[in-house]
Amino acid sequence: MLCPNALDVATATATAWDPDASGVFDPEFFFLAGSVDVLAVSGSTVYAAGNFTLIGGQPRNAIAALDVSTGAAMPWNPSPNSRISALMVKNGMVYVGVSFNSTDEAPPEAPPRDFALRTAWPNPTHGALTTEFAIERTAKVTLALYDLHGRVVTTLANGVYAPSRYPVKWDGRTDHGEVPAGMYFLHMTTLGNTLTSRVVVVE
Repeated sequence: MLCPNALDVATATATAWDPDASGVFDPEFFFLAGSVDVLAVSGSTVYAAGNFTLIGGQPRNAIAALDVSTGAAMPWNPSPNSRISALMVKNGMVYVGVSFNSTDEAPPEAPPRDFALRTAWPNPTHGALTTEFAIERTAKVTLALYDLHGRVVTTLANGVYAPSRYPVKWDGRTDHGEVPAGMYFLHMTTLGNTLTSRVVVVE
């Protein structure tokens, strides 16, 4: 999984800039993995393209414009139906190179999506956070927070839900008290699939 990050020019150390791209279910790693293949910078905007459907806290398909300071997704959203393998920004235009098999085939249909998991916020967090999941047909849903070792930290939802959007709040605590600082993953499991949102807890 390749995700965009920024390094400090002077120290070469990683900064907090992390748009957190995700979007393709990877059964080997058991979470919604995504990759950013190419980047282009123009002024205060970073253009990212790759294999993702969520980046910078917003749904974006294959390409996105990100704030150079925060990594948040900007309103620009062309939503192409092909994977982009090259980017260039010049004279107010974004030029893209796409992959294709032939020029006379119809583009493949996007796979149906009957459920969604929103990126948790605030993120990073000092503990408390809010997220939201949605389903379009009645189904059993489990939403749980996992640590890096794959252990369940807490379960936030577990039951059969009717079609709707469901906000979920967590106070950052378990039966054992506050969770320690570190990286965690929210797993939403439903209809035989799993979606994931990464959560960073700071002191």
